[in-house]
This record gives sequence, structure tokens and C-alpha cells, in this order.
Amino acid sequence: MEQFTTDLLTRFDFPEDTTLIHQTRIEETAGAPSIGLHHSFVMPSRSSASDELSELQFVGRISVGAMQCSVEGKAQGFLEDVMGGLQPGLHVFFEAQEEVGIAEALDKLELMVRAICGLHDIPIALGIRLR
Repeated sequence: MEQFTTDLLTRFDFPEDTTLIHQTRIEETAGAPSIGLHHSFVMPSRSSASDELSELQFVGRISVGAMQCSVEGKAQGFLEDVMGGLQPGLHVFFEAQEEVGIAEALDKLELMVRAICGLHDIPIALGIRLR
């Protein structure tokens, strides 16, 4: 996903001062350890009077349970301003979650990440033009 999000940043004319953050997070989710890839575009408000930030997130995560793993893929935006035809608020562009055996978890995560990396049109939905 890192290459995908970096490509989006270079191909699209994101608002000035947009920051792209790549993180690997190790957390505890519902009592189970999880590891996730988090890639976020943080965009300043278009209104000069506001300090609010909009965020576009791409996430792939595995939570490990005793017998099963929860695998999640998500692409979503938290918008503080109207962007493109989308109103402020939460917008989910892709979301998938499955419970699978430990042996299947990485393969399932790879499939979800591939699906997310096919979402090249999300910036267009936000009114962000190609360079």
C-alpha cells in the first residue's frame, strides 16, 4: 500500500500542505494483538478560518485470536469540508473483514490490500484532479 499511496500523492494535485503518513501499528484490539498497515493523507481545511483536518485512510490489519484471525481492509475518508460531491463526515470507499484460520490470514490480507490498491479513483471522488 505504501507504493500505491505514494503514487496517488504524485499523480494527483492534493491540497497544499497535504501530508502522507505511512505507519505500521502494533495494537491490542478487543483483547487480541493486531498488526496493521496504516497509510493516511492528512489534508488541511480549505477554509482559512478553520484548523480542522480531513483524512483519507487506507488500512490493512490482522488481529490474532486463539484459533482464528480477523483480517480487515478499509479505505475511508473523514471529511471536515465538502470535497468533490461528498459532504463532511465519514465516507467508506471499501471495507472488508473476515475471520480465517491463522494459515490463511496473510493470503486474505494480501487480497484485501490488492483490492484497496485498485481504488485509483478515490481522489477524483474528492474533487482532486490529476496533475
